[in-house]
Amino acid sequence: MSQEYITPYKTYLVSEDGTRTQVEAHSIIIEIGLNQEEIELFLAPPPEFQGILTLRTEAEQRAKTSEESFLKSIVVRPGACNLIHVSIESRQTKTVSR
Repeated sequence: MSQEYITPYKTYLVSEDGTRTQVEAHSIIIEIGLNQEEIELFLAPPPEFQGILTLRTEAEQRAKTSEESFLKSIVVRPGACNLIHVSIESRQTKTVSR
């Protein structure tokens, strides 16, 4: 059974002078930070999430050795009453052998 999605939210690119250019997309990927971490914004979520902006990043990235990985978390910090700051934090973890 395939997942149903809503019609994508109207999305615009905004230039420095405020001019809007409409784009059609189901998601947008933004690279942020020094490591160019990716945050994906879903513009066509399932119907139960209509009206909600969903963000996602890779939950885990494997390091060069199979014993290590990096857990990634989206961090949301409040700003003004109509503003939030979003970043990605990574923690290195080690796999325990049994």
